[in-house]
Amino acid sequence: MPRKCCVTGCNSNYDSVKDKTTTFRLPRDPVERLRWIKAIPRENIPDKHDTVVCAKHFPPNFQVIKVKGRERPRDPPSVFEQIPKSLVPTPPPEKRTTTKSKSSVRSIKEDEFSKFEELYKIDSFENFCNSLSLEKLNDSVVYYNCLNSCCIQSKEHENNTGINKFCLIVFNDLSYEAYHAGVRCTIVSLVKNRIHKFKCWSQVHEALRYLISFEKSEKKTVLIQ
Repeated sequence: MPRKCCVTGCNSNYDSVKDKTTTFRLPRDPVERLRWIKAIPRENIPDKHDTVVCAKHFPPNFQVIKVKGRERPRDPPSVFEQIPKSLVPTPPPEKRTTTKSKSSVRSIKEDEFSKFEELYKIDSFENFCNSLSLEKLNDSVVYYNCLNSCCIQSKEHENNTGINKFCLIVFNDLSYEAYHAGVRCTIVSLVKNRIHKFKCWSQVHEALRYLISFEKSEKKTVLIQ
């Protein structure tokens, strides 16, 4: 005997003469079962094995899944034409990323970046000189302080000429000059970003990285300042 739909006001399968309507039992999975019960506009739905919802309460071409070889709706019923819309429960909307939340995330990232800059910034020439010993510089370099400048240079010399392979001179206003094998050169990545004075340690490390990997063919007598 065809099972009768549990939705209030639905008369599917109540008339033994009319064509029968396909029905679907409530899901076995407790979470899905609760979703279906909440979606149906009826109080005190019988939570039983033989409680069913007919196909009329699902949209055309609804998505299906296979359970024990049989197809059944993937989502809870959502079509209740005989019931006023005001009585149909509305599921909460899915959470979506709003402009406000994006701006909040952006603000957090900017705050973190500001803290990072604050932690690694170079306040003064004195601060630069005092902090050199704490920075993890490349093992291939040495440094020494002069009256108004500080020199960071390679331990190795260019073809046994006595000229250091590279040298980075930082002046007391935190401007700098770079030399490779005695020839003044430009730190391309810094100049492209118009960085002519060191403001944070990442810029110093970038300059040293560039000089250490510098090829002879890239030598230039381009003024940095």
